[in-house]
Amino acid sequence: MSKGRLAVVAIIVVGFIVFISSSIINYARSPFTPGFGLFPTLNSTDRGKAELIKLTLERAILDKEIPDYESIKDKRNIVLSTENIRKELVPRIKGLKLIVLNADEILDKADKEGVFSYLRFNRLNLQNSENAVVELWVGYAKPKNSNLGSLCSGGFTLFYKKVSGHWEVAYYIVKWQIS
Repeated sequence: MSKGRLAVVAIIVVGFIVFISSSIINYARSPFTPGFGLFPTLNSTDRGKAELIKLTLERAILDKEIPDYESIKDKRNIVLSTENIRKELVPRIKGLKLIVLNADEILDKADKEGVFSYLRFNRLNLQNSENAVVELWVGYAKPKNSNLGSLCSGGFTLFYKKVSGHWEVAYYIVKWQIS
């Protein structure tokens, strides 16, 4: 083989390796890539739930749409309860640090730091491949020895519909409660 042909073959091989490497890296960067990205291997239902969690949190915090948004003191470090969701389904969201805690950890934090607000998914239902209902609330954690009375909190229920392969909010209901 001549030096010219050998150089062409070498360029093709190097180009192919670079192409494959960048494809693998881009594939792994996707948060919904099974076995790669930000999540462990997820089935299609879990990928759908992870996407809905991300969309709902972005709408609630980044778009400031959740009722009672103003009660969240530190809007860059959000405490998120694992109640009704699995920790591995919680995505990374640029500009936010999600502090994912279970119920006991939330109570321990309240005992150490006092009253604080956190987010809690009350419902995350994929009704079928085209419809889902997600309910997110701002909750309050109080220390065990607190004399604090009832607190008003807000949340919303989002009714998602899949349009052209993407989840979109068809409509939503704003809710308030005293607890």
